[in-house]
Amino acid sequence: MKLGKVFVAGGTGLVGKNMVKRLEAMGVDYQASYYQSQPLFCRSKYRRVDFQKFDETMEALKGVSELIICAAVTHGVKRMKENPGAGILPNLKITSHLLEAARRQKVSRVVFLGSGTVYQEAEHPIREDDLNLNLPPYGLYLGIGGLSRYLEQLCFFYAKQFGMQIGIFRLSNVYGPHDHFGEDRSHVLPALIRRALKKENPFKVWGRASVVRDFIYVEDVVEAILRLLDKHCRPDPINFSYGKGVTIGEAVKTILQVCGHSVAPQYDESAPTAIPYRVLDCTKFEQLLGPLPRTSLEEGVRRTVAWAVEEDIFKTRAAKTAPKTRYLLTGVSSGLGRYLHERLGGEGLTRENAPEVLESARAKGCDVVVHAAFSAPKTGPSSMLAACLEDNIGLTQKLAEVPHRKMIYISSIDVYPKTPGPHSEDEDIHFRDIAGFYGIMKLTCEALVQQKCPNHLILRCSAFLGRYSRKANLKVIAEDPKPELKLQAGSRFNYILHEDVAAFIEYAVEHDLRGIYNVASSGAVTLSEIAEWVKKKPVYGDYLYDSGDISNRKIAAVFPALKKTSRQVAEHFLASEYSYSF
Repeated sequence: MKLGKVFVAGGTGLVGKNMVKRLEAMGVDYQASYYQSQPLFCRSKYRRVDFQKFDETMEALKGVSELIICAAVTHGVKRMKENPGAGILPNLKITSHLLEAARRQKVSRVVFLGSGTVYQEAEHPIREDDLNLNLPPYGLYLGIGGLSRYLEQLCFFYAKQFGMQIGIFRLSNVYGPHDHFGEDRSHVLPALIRRALKKENPFKVWGRASVVRDFIYVEDVVEAILRLLDKHCRPDPINFSYGKGVTIGEAVKTILQVCGHSVAPQYDESAPTAIPYRVLDCTKFEQLLGPLPRTSLEEGVRRTVAWAVEEDIFKTRAAKTAPKTRYLLTGVSSGLGRYLHERLGGEGLTRENAPEVLESARAKGCDVVVHAAFSAPKTGPSSMLAACLEDNIGLTQKLAEVPHRKMIYISSIDVYPKTPGPHSEDEDIHFRDIAGFYGIMKLTCEALVQQKCPNHLILRCSAFLGRYSRKANLKVIAEDPKPELKLQAGSRFNYILHEDVAAFIEYAVEHDLRGIYNVASSGAVTLSEIAEWVKKKPVYGDYLYDSGDISNRKIAAVFPALKKTSRQVAEHFLASEYSYSF
C-alpha cells in the first residue's frame, strides 16, 4: 500500500490511538490530532486541533494525502439516556468541517467511520441494502443514528459533486486497548472489565442477559480501514464487525473468567439499555476487500485486560482529574512562543499586555513559566543598551519574581563559541568567546535564571521550523520562485521542529527535568542541499553561517524524538508545509 502523509483525526480515541500505533510501526509519514489530553506515546506526531473551528481544521489538513476520520464525541448508554442529543451539534461540526477542509486542501483519500446506529431495528444480521430510510433508527439511537445517516449523505455529496475518494464503514461495537473505562463514557465491555478488575461484589449488570451484540476488536478495525483506504475508497457504505452475535450474558461470563472474578452476576432489567439485538452482516466486506480473520471475544478481552492492568487504568483515570498545569508564556505573538501558547494554553504575555499580565501573575502565581521572548536591539548604542536592559534582562528578572514551580528559559545554541565541536551542555563558556550580541544576551539571561530560579530548565535551541517560524533562508528557498539569499551556499543549519520542542517541554514538566539541554537535531544541512531537494537555484550572498556541531546526546537519551537528523526535520517541514515530496 502506498501512502503519502496520513492524518488521523481523533487520534486519542479508541480507533485513533490504535491506528497511530499501527502507522508508527509501518514507518509511514503521519500526524494525529488531540483535543484535551495529549497521549504519552508518539507525542511529537500529535497536534492539538479543535475541529469545531474551521480555520484550525484547514491548517491541520495542509499537505495531507490521506485522512482517517475517527474524531467524534461519544457517550455510553447512561449519558445517551440522560441527554440523547448531546453529541449531535459537535459531531455535525467536526465531520462537516473535515470534509470541507479535505476538499479545499485536495486530500486524495478519506475514510469516514460511521456506525451501525444508522439501521432501523432488526432481529437478524442486517445488510447494507437493508437500510430503510422510511423507518427511524432504534429509539435510543434516534439522534445519533439520524446524524450518522446525514453524515453518510454528506460523504456522498462531496464524492459526487467534487470527485473526492471517500470510503465509508458502518461499524458495530468496537472494543480493545485505549478504550474509555470511566463511568460516564464507557460502553458495555470496558465498563464490565473495569468493574471485574475492581472485584465488585455484588456484580450488577444493566439490562437483560439475552441482549445480543456484535463486538469487534479494535486492531481488526485498523486492518479493515487500511484495506478500505487501499482498495475501495468510494462512497459505498460497508459493514464491518465480527459478523456474529454474542449475548451480554456470554460476554459477562468471558470477562469474569479472564479477570479471575468468581461471582454470580445480577442483571438489572430496569436499568438503561440499548437495542435488544444488533448484528451486522459482513458479506459485502468479504466480497470487496477479501477475508479478514477476526479476533475472538475471549482473545480480545484477554488482550484488553492485559493492557488495562499494565496501564493501571484506575490510576490513569485519577491522573486525568488532576488540575491542569497553569502556564505563563512569553513571546506568544509569533514564532515558537505562539505555537507553544496554542498547544499548552495558559496566560500569554505580549508587549502590549505585559504590565497587567505580570501584575496578575505575581498575585496568583503559576505552575510553569516558559520564557520564549527576545527583543532584538535597535540600531545605535543607546537603543541597544535599552533593549538589553528592559526588553530582555528586565523581563527575565520580572518573570523570575512571579511565584512559580518551574522556569523554562528558551535559550540558543548561539551561546556557544564558534570553535570546533561538538558543543555540549557541560562546556565552560566565556563571554569573550561568543560572537554576536544575541548569544551574549541569551547567556546573560541564562545566568539570571540559574541564580533566581532553583527549579529551572534551560533549552539551548537550534533553528526553528514550524508554521509560525519567520521567513528565514529555508522558507525563502521553499516559497520564492527565484530565491535571493544573503548567505553562502555552504551555510549550515541545525533544524528542529516547533512540535518537537513543545512535546519535550510537556515531557519535561511531567517528569520535572532540570538543568540545561541542547534541543538540537543530529548534524546539520547546508542551504545548497535544501535547494537541491526542492529543485531551486538561489542567488547566494557573501556571508557564511555555520551552526557548528551541537551534541544532542543528553536530550536524545530521555526524549528519542529528537534523535532525528536535520535533514529529516527539514524534509518533514517541507513536505507538510509546502507539499514537496522526497
